[in-house]
This record gives sequence, structure tokens and C-alpha cells, in this order.
Amino acid sequence: MDYWDKRLTRQDVGRTGHLSGFHLNKVGLELFPALDSTLRNPSANFLVIDQNGREWYWRIQHWNDSYFTKPHGKGGGRKNEFHILKAQAGDSKFDFEEEQYENLTPWKFKEYYGLDVGSILRFRRISDTELSVEVVERQSEMNTRKDIPSGSQSGRPGPSRPGPLSAGLFQSQMPNINTPSYTYVARFGDSDIYKIGHSISTQSREDVFNKHIPSTELGYPRWSIEFHKLLSGRRKAESEEQILLREVFIENSTSGTERIRVDRDVLRAVMAERGFTQIIQPD
Repeated sequence: MDYWDKRLTRQDVGRTGHLSGFHLNKVGLELFPALDSTLRNPSANFLVIDQNGREWYWRIQHWNDSYFTKPHGKGGGRKNEFHILKAQAGDSKFDFEEEQYENLTPWKFKEYYGLDVGSILRFRRISDTELSVEVVERQSEMNTRKDIPSGSQSGRPGPSRPGPLSAGLFQSQMPNINTPSYTYVARFGDSDIYKIGHSISTQSREDVFNKHIPSTELGYPRWSIEFHKLLSGRRKAESEEQILLREVFIENSTSGTERIRVDRDVLRAVMAERGFTQIIQPD
């Protein structure tokens, strides 16, 4: 099977009472092989790409059946479920800013697509750290309430209560490992600080970089994609990223992240040598 349909089984509420994520039925353990373990609640972080090319960053936790049969006094969750949570800042190979994690959470995804318990999500593996997700069927709170008679007006889909989505509606847009992808270099304002990464859409990644508070409101510099190189698949784009970070600019890396500090003329020379296109005109 090249995809797994998973039903949203319940919402997750954190210790402070805030809504923090959701649970999915545990069907198809091979979807998350790194989580199929006897360890207590093993988890892994994934870049998740939806049917519209939007990128989210989630921590997916495997609720271990044996753990929940023990008297431990705390804990939520049920057996046979995946717990979908916000990835922790500083724990990402994708180097998002700390405040941006709030905009990439599973809860924001749930709000964006109007999902509730009963909604069905279709997952595909792109790589060991990347998944694609498609909303196959949406359920709103009103659609799933048991006290509303079937066919009643209040339970019908509407502007605030969307009905089911066609399973094949976004099929042609779903990313996979062969989706053409960019390796990019983004610059912070006019400084010598750059980010190197890969994405199927440089525009969506640039939007994520600058999403929290518009730079125009505070007067500080913004991130801009300055160079990019289109490759035939996501693994090739990631490989090019790693060559730049681990080989070409290994001495320029800052704190082992995707950021580098490098002289502009040196960067331009490397970009020209490796076949990158400059999409922002030189100073």
C-alpha cells in the first residue's frame, strides 16, 4: 500500500487546558517505522506537506500499548493511536524560527481545514523525515454530534461546516519523492547571514520564514530566497542542501544549523559553480 487513511479519533488537551493536537487511529504501522518500537512512547519529527503545498512541522508519537496497561497515575491517550503534537523548537533539521512553530502545529492544520473528530486524512511517505497528507473527508463538530438527527438542517454542511471532500480532488497535487523540488539559499535582509534548505515551493517557505509578524510592521529585515536550483526530486534537493552545508560551507555554519555566515562574493561564486539561479538582483 502506498498510502494510509487515518481517522481523527479525538482532540488532545494539554495540562494547561489548551488544545494542542489530535490523535489518529493506529493503522499501518509501516507508515511510521521509526515509531514501531517497544520503547515508552517513541516519537519522531516530520515535515508534513498538505495537498496545497503548505508545509507543517509535527511530532508524531506512538502510544505504546504496554505502557498504558501499567498504573502510572498520569497520561492521556488510548491504545492503538498515534498522538500528533507540535514539534519542539530547537529539535528541527529544518531550522524554523521558534515562534514559527506555533504556525506549523497540527492544531493550526486542524483549524485551517476545519477538521473535527471523524475526519479522514490520507498519508504517504516521501522520505524518512517527510510525509504528505491529504484531507479525504472533513467532519465538523456539528456534523459529528450524536444528538442531531440525520438529515436535519443544523447538521448539514455549510460555510462554517464543510462537507466531505472528494477523495481524488487533490490527487494530482499530492507531492511524492519524485516531485520537482528546489534547493534554496535565503538571505536575511542585506546581511551576510543565509539559510540553506529545500522545498517544493520556495515561495511557501519564504512565507513561513516571515509569517509570525510582518517585517514591514516592525521595520526589521526579512528573509528572502535569493538563489535556487530546481532538481528532479525531493531527495536530490535534500542531497544538494547537505552538500552545501556539510561540505562546501562546513566552516561557515552557525551552531550546526541550516544558517551560514559567508562573504557575498564567495557565495555568488559557489552558486554559479553549482548551477544555482539568482532570483534577486545583485546589490
